[in-house]
Amino acid sequence: MGAATAREFAAQGATLILADLDRAGAERVAEQCQSLGAGTVSVAVGDVSRSDFCDETVNAAVESHGSIDVLVTPAGTIHRRLAEPAMLTGGVMGVIDVLYVPRSLAWLATAQALRS
Repeated sequence: MGAATAREFAAQGATLILADLDRAGAERVAEQCQSLGAGTVSVAVGDVSRSDFCDETVNAAVESHGSIDVLVTPAGTIHRRLAEPAMLTGGVMGVIDVLYVPRSLAWLATAQALRS
C-alpha cells in the first residue's frame, strides 16, 4: 500500500520521503518514483514505531522542504497466529506497535515541527 501510494504521488510530481525498515525495498520504490516524475525522493531507514526516528525524519523533512503538505502512514503487519490464546497477550502488542503507534508518533512529530 505504501509503495502504491508513493508511486501515485510521484506521478503528480511530489517530493517524497520514504521511511522504511528495508533500505533495499525503499530504494527500489524511490527509483520507481523518480522514473514516474517525482521531485526529490529521499529514503529514511528506521523503525516508525520509535518516537526518535519519527521526530528526526519529520524535522529533517521540514528543515529540507519547509513544510509537510501530506503525511501518509501505511506501516502495517500481519500476524497469522493472532487468534491463538498465547498471542493474545504478547503478540497483540507487537501488532499494535506497528499499526497504531507509528501513526500517532508521526502525527505528533509533524504537529510539533510545524508549530516551531
